[in-house]
Amino acid sequence: MSSAILDDIKSVVYNMGAKITHEYSLIRGFTMDASDELLPRLKQKLLEVENTFGYRVHLERDSEVHSFRSHDESLEKGDHS
Repeated sequence: MSSAILDDIKSVVYNMGAKITHEYSLIRGFTMDASDELLPRLKQKLLEVENTFGYRVHLERDSEVHSFRSHDESLEKGDHS
């Protein structure tokens, strides 16, 4: 995805009322804060970007990410180290 298209997507997000909270440098992406009411309209706009430019756009809810598979297993056993 070109930088220009990513900038256009960020402009759409901003103009719809969401706030960009972080931009990633290793991958082309960003995080944002958006209300639940905004998400259906935003998803529709992103689908238009996909259909127009042929790029796949992923929108997902923020969640914890762990680098070790056994991390969840150790938490279940009470080991918080």
